[in-house]
This record gives sequence, C-alpha cells and structure tokens, in this order.
Amino acid sequence: MLIDSHCHLNHIEEYSVSEMLYLAQSKEVTHFLTICIEEKDIAELKVLVKEHDNIRASIGIHPCDIHNHDHRTIYNKVEEALEEAPEVFIGIGETGLDYYHSTQYKKLQQESFEKHIEIAKQFDCPVIVHSRKAPEDTVAILKNQNAEKVIIHCFTEDEKMAKQCLDLGYTLSFSGIITFKNAQYLRDIVSFVPLEQLLVETDSPYLAPSPFRGKVNQPAYVTEVVRKVAEIKNVTYQRIADETSNNFKTLFGWPNV
Repeated sequence: MLIDSHCHLNHIEEYSVSEMLYLAQSKEVTHFLTICIEEKDIAELKVLVKEHDNIRASIGIHPCDIHNHDHRTIYNKVEEALEEAPEVFIGIGETGLDYYHSTQYKKLQQESFEKHIEIAKQFDCPVIVHSRKAPEDTVAILKNQNAEKVIIHCFTEDEKMAKQCLDLGYTLSFSGIITFKNAQYLRDIVSFVPLEQLLVETDSPYLAPSPFRGKVNQPAYVTEVVRKVAEIKNVTYQRIADETSNNFKTLFGWPNV
C-alpha cells in the first residue's frame, strides 16, 4: 500500500480519473486524499468519492481563495457537508496562510485559518495546513487555537518551523519539491523528521517531481517522493511506503486495511 496524502484530482484536466487511478495502481499507489480548495469543489468531490472506494476528500477553502467567498455562508456549508457526508470528507482544508504573492488579505486568511481549526476540532478531523512565507504566524495560530491533528502539507518553510511543528506533535508532508536540485535545505529537513511524523504527497497537478518536471503531476508520481525520502534516510522504499501509509491511517482513520 502507498497513499497519496494530498492531490487535487478534480483539477487535473489532462487525464481522466480512471486513467490516473490505473497508472497509480500499476505502481502500487492504492489510496488517495483529494483536497478541497474552493466552494465549487465540494459537490465535485462528493461525486468523485462516491464513484471510487479508494478516494476520500477534505473540505475547506484555500487561503489564496478565501477572499472570493461569502463568509456569512461558506463555513455553514463546510459544517453541513461534514454532518451529511462524513464518509466522504475526512479532513479539513486545505487552509492556512500564504503571504508569498500578497499580504493584502492577511487578516482575512488568519480569521479563516482559525475558523477551519475550530471546525476541525468540532468534528475531530485532521487539519491540512498550507503555509508559504508565513512560518511564525502559522505556528502561532496553531498553538493559540490548540490545534490537535495537524498536517503541514507540502512543507517548504524553514528548519525552525519544522522543529517547532515536530515538537508540537504535528506531521510534515513532503512533495516532489524534495527532488528538485535547488531544494537541498528541504532534504536536510527530511533527514531529521521522525518516520512517525512523516507523510508523502504529490499536490498534483502541481510540482511534478524529477524526472517528470515540466509535466502535469499525477498521483502515480508519489513513488518518486518515496524514493527520495528513502534515499535521504538510508532506508528501503518499502519502509517509507509502509510508515507513511500507517501514519495516514492513524491520522484519518482510513483506509481500514
């Protein structure tokens, strides 16, 4: 078993879902968490999960998109979906902070992040966190909100934040970026992350790993992330596949195999 812990299946236009699942399963990638980033994803992900037993979804609004939503209704819709379809939505997010492109909506992102954490605690779901150029504020909000089950997805922040998150018991997830030539600092971080606090992901259709850079990313390519983690930690590929799958199952309570 190998799980892609973070992908955006409904945003991959170049392949059908059936094609992607076939290619992934040919590489023993067996289960997939597809991530919600905007309101229109909610209905699409419900359909996707109901059509495929080996897919589950998260629900939430990406920090870069939060200003495009009606805050009087969006969180009610998230809570209603969790109540109505707990078999579909098993995580909250992705949420968090992104100051890379602009800090125009900084306060709005922070308020949204806090609300997502509140909902995650209410429904006892893991919260899937996006943090880009916002390490101090991300950690501060998680601590202030007493966030519990936390995944920092596609980790690209600094070593200080990595160690803070590990000390808080959070899980760090790594993508194909760790295969990039200019990402030695991330490989150094991977080297000290305990196996029990580690996940792997594609974040597809983005961030295709080497040797597929420049192509559309897909869940099958999570094998390259596993391969690189195994190389960094000097353990077998199967050890990383097993450990990350078990970590995912512990966090999300799925799959039951």
